[in-house]
Order: sequence, then structure tokens, then C-alpha cells
Amino acid sequence: MTALPAAPTVEPIGEEGKDRKKYIPSALILLFIVLAVIAYFAASNPALALVSATCGVLVWALVPSGLGHSPGPAGDADPKELKTYRKEHPGSTVADAVRATRKK
Repeated sequence: MTALPAAPTVEPIGEEGKDRKKYIPSALILLFIVLAVIAYFAASNPALALVSATCGVLVWALVPSGLGHSPGPAGDADPKELKTYRKEHPGSTVADAVRATRKK
């Protein structure tokens, strides 16, 4: 009998995989916009263009991160901690302070 080759191992998603994931919503929005333009001008199909553009708008509106990197609601962040963080890190934004001080 011959030995079977070892099964390939699946590496866990590292930091670069997480970085790539954040571009998925932007890529989908761009894809739907390009499809809408192609459908409208090249295929002369305004109905398909409208559906594609609507999908792009829905992705933009419904994806939690949207196009930006919003930290989410700051309800669990202590204002005193935010103020202290901003004093210690003068170039930081409020969103940076919320991310850094958010209670987990």
C-alpha cells in the first residue's frame, strides 16, 4: 500500500487577512457602480442599471462599517478617560480615543 499525501493545513486568518476584509464593502460598492454604468451605457438596459445601483447603495447603507472606520457608539466610553487619552496623545481624534478606551 502506498501512503496518502498529507492533507493541506489551513492557516488561521492573520492580521493581513483582517486588513483585506475591511476592503470588501468598498469593493462591492465599486463593483455595483461599474455594473450599473456598463448596464446603462453599453447594454442600454436602464432597469438592470437601476437594480445594480440600488444594490450598491444598499451595501453602502447597510454594512455596519460603511465606507469609514467608525468606532461605533461611544456609550460605553468614559468621558474622563477620553479626555485623558486625548491629552496624552495630542494628534489623536475622538474616534481614536473611543477605540483605545472602550471597555470590553
